Amino acid sequence: VLFYVMLLTLGLDSSYAWTETLVSSVDEFLQGRGYKVQTWRITLGLSVIMFLFGLVFTTRMGNEILDVIDMFVGTLFLLFVCFVEAVILNWNLGWRRLNLALRAATFGSKRFPRGRNIFPRPFCRVDFHVTVPLATIFLFLYRLQAVSRDPYGDYPRSLLAWGWTLLAICLATTLLTIWKCGASTMPAIEEDPRFDEVLGKVSNNEVEENVEVEIEEERKDPEDPDQDVG
Repeated sequence: VLFYVMLLTLGLDSSYAWTETLVSSVDEFLQGRGYKVQTWRITLGLSVIMFLFGLVFTTRMGNEILDVIDMFVGTLFLLFVCFVEAVILNWNLGWRRLNLALRAATFGSKRFPRGRNIFPRPFCRVDFHVTVPLATIFLFLYRLQAVSRDPYGDYPRSLLAWGWTLLAICLATTLLTIWKCGASTMPAIEEDPRFDEVLGKVSNNEVEENVEVEIEEERKDPEDPDQDVG
């Protein structure tokens, strides 16, 4: 019983994540065109649409349809998305900003008062620049040619055509989004106020004051009502 309860909660968790992403995208799309729709209406409409699509998986061919979609969308497209994300992280975020972001997040802590650097640095940098992008695009192309050469699962062509169609739609949407994206809104590293401390733009007195405030807050017991009131 607990095993099936676990499967149910995992499914609900994934559904919440996908629904939240879709709702945010649709909401931003509508607001960008001057339409103001209440969030609960968007959520209800998308939930009904997803429910109707989900009825397909309750038919006699439901398992086969799920298997095909899982291969073409849940595997092939996911590998391609990971490759695109790795390229965007290298191109837009960059290694230096990533390292400074970690230092800024841990700056002033007891263990790392000057901020923590990425460790092990050489291994992580090779992963960031080489391993992740090359591994994901290689696996995507390898699985793509394997599915192209041998029909997946010996399913009928009509069923596989749906898988190829969904994959093409997902790839086209991703490439179109990249093509239409605007300029980056992130400020230059030297102009980003979040990196002032790690770059030494803040005086030592201010840093020491921030550390003392954090230490004092950690000493407080959140369960003590007197300290909460104070």
